[in-house]
Amino acid sequence: MNEATVDVLNESIEAEQDSSSRETVRAFVNNVQNRVQERVGNIAGKEMQVVRGWLEEKLRLLDPTYEIYDTASKGAAAWFEPGTGRMVFDDRTMDRRADTGYWSRVRRHEEVHKNDQAHTFNRGAITFDGKVVPVHPVLIEWHAIRQSGQPDGDLTAGYRAHVRLGDELVAIAGRGAVTDALRTGDIAGLQETINGKDDSFLQESRILPASGHLL
Repeated sequence: MNEATVDVLNESIEAEQDSSSRETVRAFVNNVQNRVQERVGNIAGKEMQVVRGWLEEKLRLLDPTYEIYDTASKGAAAWFEPGTGRMVFDDRTMDRRADTGYWSRVRRHEEVHKNDQAHTFNRGAITFDGKVVPVHPVLIEWHAIRQSGQPDGDLTAGYRAHVRLGDELVAIAGRGAVTDALRTGDIAGLQETINGKDDSFLQESRILPASGHLL
């Protein structure tokens, strides 16, 4: 590998990260390629393979229409914008040595928000076990984390707390009922399901056992 070309590529990536406010993945990789060519001229052979390898890796990782932005400055690795349908990823995804496993899971997480969840809900929170748990962010983040297979090591403490609450809800209502409610937006129906389970439990608890005493 030509170390000089690698250095120019890394510097070109950093320059594009610093200069761009927000752009598509396709625009980002094209601009980096142009920066490299401006520095070293028309490259070919093994030198071109270095740049081409980076470009192809990024286009495998992210759809070319997804957008790149300094989302870390807003406290996020990425986000989905329901109003526009846009997917926005932190510019660290474009680093030559970026952890593709981590960023693949982040991409799947955001794609759950985009493709597998309703964007409006008929109830803003769910109540169970004396807890009032918001749909946003707790339940939609629990769903995206579990669906994308993100381990605890990928998550902040706040997101790990979302997972714990979501798992508690699943233990009561069932995973299918929870994910269906998030997919359709029918949180009120999920609440009815939980209330029905609570009523059933209360009725069962009042059945007289063999001792003749109420449980």
